[in-house]
Amino acid sequence: MWDCPQGCTSYSNGPDEAFFRYQFSIDRPLLAATVKFDVNDEFQFYINGTLAYIDLTGGANQTGWIDVTSYLNQGENTLAMRAWDGYMCSVFDRGVAEAAIKLQIETDDTIYVEIDIKPGSEVNSINLGSSGVVPVAILSSSEFDATTVVPESIELAGAQVKMAGKSGKYLCHQDDVNGDQLIDLVCQVYTTQFMIEPGEASAVLEAKTEDGMMVRGEDSVRIVPDH
Repeated sequence: MWDCPQGCTSYSNGPDEAFFRYQFSIDRPLLAATVKFDVNDEFQFYINGTLAYIDLTGGANQTGWIDVTSYLNQGENTLAMRAWDGYMCSVFDRGVAEAAIKLQIETDDTIYVEIDIKPGSEVNSINLGSSGVVPVAILSSSEFDATTVVPESIELAGAQVKMAGKSGKYLCHQDDVNGDQLIDLVCQVYTTQFMIEPGEASAVLEAKTEDGMMVRGEDSVRIVPDH
């Protein structure tokens, strides 16, 4: 840190500067990011090489939370900051440049997966007048094991998985439905519980894994009205 020499009576620019640089990675889809500063005196703040905020008012500054979502990427990111003593030197100015940054990041922790309603069928017609069930396959990938999905948590457009009598077991089984040598989870959901209007639509599946992660997928369907 630089101090104004004793007996200084003339004004000159204080030479002190503070530099900050931080690299980090965001491994999930970004929902929101905010930053706040506690800086003495003036500063420039960059995200991934772009000037995101500047304050030339001088003095001790504490900002509120500032939205910087648009500057960040899913993947690698770099924060950089330069703060300097913006006041002229005097016996009342210690000529100190200091900076503190707080960054808050909110990410989407949902696992987006592929599903296949009525595997082997291209049209995926569902007759709401049927009292049966509709099969839906949750597909595994190199990064996701569909067999970790909890059957009890599955809802497909409002329809839940059917239970097998009084056994307490859900009508689900494991199978490689798309021939990629990965085991998928196939479950039977109640037809009458579908909450979709007749016609062409997308049916959204939501569920949870054994460790509590949210799972989401969707597939097209053709809803036939109950006559």
